[in-house]
Amino acid sequence: MMRAKSYLPVSILAAFVLGFTPQSVLLARAASVEAHSQASLVEQWKGSLEYGVLLKQNHWQGWTDSAAGAAPEIEWMESYVNPDSEYSRLCRQTFDLAWASVEAAAKSRGGELAVVLDIDETVMLNIQFQKEIAGQPFDPAVWNGWIARMACEAVPGAKDFLDKVRGLGPRVHVAFMSDRAEDMNSYTIGNMRRLGLFADEDIVLSKTGKTDTKDVRRQCLTSGNTGTDARCRDFEPMVIIAKLGDALRDHFEIRDRAAAMGMLNDPRWGTEDFILPNPMYGQWTKDYK
Repeated sequence: MMRAKSYLPVSILAAFVLGFTPQSVLLARAASVEAHSQASLVEQWKGSLEYGVLLKQNHWQGWTDSAAGAAPEIEWMESYVNPDSEYSRLCRQTFDLAWASVEAAAKSRGGELAVVLDIDETVMLNIQFQKEIAGQPFDPAVWNGWIARMACEAVPGAKDFLDKVRGLGPRVHVAFMSDRAEDMNSYTIGNMRRLGLFADEDIVLSKTGKTDTKDVRRQCLTSGNTGTDARCRDFEPMVIIAKLGDALRDHFEIRDRAAAMGMLNDPRWGTEDFILPNPMYGQWTKDYK
């Protein structure tokens, strides 16, 4: 799910300069889109907001590992088994940055607090699923079948981070916010339990339908039992002190590429909002729409 920089293609400029018909312009644009679709996922990811945030947030020099072959993005992430790999270091560094912020916020703020985390490619890895579908279009039935297998592995650093957050006491809540279907929660929780990522007191807010965006679910947490969302009626209103995820909409509800790229220098990155690396798929492949 990625997209590269949006410079005006030379073919379209030529169409205007030479006085081609509007139909020619459309054909030139279509050719440009097709060429973009053939760009590798890694190339598209490098043009994304998420990649740009990682460069700044982690003071990262950019992709330097020697991952190659037909799917270098998968090879790069498969290196999670090696704690010294570039991918593992980035993940652990991000969790360390988030922990420093969460610990400080918990000390300085009163009341009920929440640390919100995405699940896929944030605390659990779906590398095997990506290998099995081998670039095929997303199929919800196939995806749910994968979830039911409970075969995900843990993202490097996720368990240590979650353990430390829970150690801050009962007023600091761990809230998982995933776009997995709500009726798959038993499998999702079962997989997280197997990996030591889930505790009984944790909150899970999965997606109930198209309009149930993460903004809606964040509002559920911040309103708690004063709001109208029944999912949070057992909770006091919470202040969200950190959000962790691999995608823009794990943090902000933005559905436009220009607006997305305009978020690059937002001061909340690395202080309240933390990006995890994921070059396998993302909202950037569809211009954040």
